[in-house]
Amino acid sequence: MSSRDLILVLCLVVLQLLIACNPVEINNESVPCLLYIGNATTFPELWMYCDEQYSQLTETNGRVIDFSITSEGQQIYILMKNDEGGTDIWKKLLMEEEQQKIISCGSDVYDFLSIAPNGEFIASTQASENDRLLLFSTIDKKEVYSENGGFSQTDFSPNGKYLSYFDHGDGVVKILDVENLSITHVVKCDEDLMGSWSSDSNCLICGQRSFDGGIAGIEMFEFDIITGISEKIFSEISNSLLVTQPSHMGNSNYLVLIRSGYKGNTRQIQILNVNGKLIQEITSEQQYDHSSYAFEKNGNQIAYQKYKVTSSNSLPEVWIWDSTIANSRFVASDAVRPIWMH
Repeated sequence: MSSRDLILVLCLVVLQLLIACNPVEINNESVPCLLYIGNATTFPELWMYCDEQYSQLTETNGRVIDFSITSEGQQIYILMKNDEGGTDIWKKLLMEEEQQKIISCGSDVYDFLSIAPNGEFIASTQASENDRLLLFSTIDKKEVYSENGGFSQTDFSPNGKYLSYFDHGDGVVKILDVENLSITHVVKCDEDLMGSWSSDSNCLICGQRSFDGGIAGIEMFEFDIITGISEKIFSEISNSLLVTQPSHMGNSNYLVLIRSGYKGNTRQIQILNVNGKLIQEITSEQQYDHSSYAFEKNGNQIAYQKYKVTSSNSLPEVWIWDSTIANSRFVASDAVRPIWMH
């Protein structure tokens, strides 16, 4: 081997070692990265936590309100305050510093921002003189669907074909076919009992409060958009437990928030099976209220937000529970809205 060939081989070896020793490479799927809003109560900006390292992704002078990301994690859509008292929608590519304004909203306030997994549609609610739901095409750069009324909880199905949202006027969940721009199903549901889509986009979790014989209870079910049939879940759970925001975990189990009574008790995060049997207790800190959980796609880690209700000066915190050690680690204080980059 010539000295030149030897140098080339050594250079290749060094390069491979540098790549292997660089775990913060955000395109490396072996390293899950978490986005969240930091300094949430003072100067909110978008941050990234990756392999115990922190990066500030936006510099907006504390204008960030909410955000959503595409399934591959490269496009971020951000709700920001504007100078007219409303909110605008901006787009940011992960690998670029600049962001681009997509929708100027003037004095209107937008909320419940969702982005389709492929990035082709944005959904949001608008609060103005006439409240409405907005569906915006990022390809055609125009509004393609609008519905007047009070709405919340916008959520695209994993395949991007459907948008679910809660209609406050009628107390129902509506499912919109985003290709044909038509309502395909209307499902009776309570807002806080509305859950996630299944991974195959065929089912949506919903729930309703019931009063059987004067005893308050909750009925949770999965609504199949193909057959139109609802199948009951959590049938064995106690009526003394309040289950909210159930999410599919990609297997036969569900991630839920559990409150051990209807008043005065904090919410804890648990994993239940289809019958409501406890599989895993993620949190058990009764002095903290937990919310905004998000599980990483391989199911090994669950990010969540918690708040100490027994302290008047408590700040929201973001933590990560790791199934490999069955324990949680701290990410950030004064932080909200954790979302995994997939």
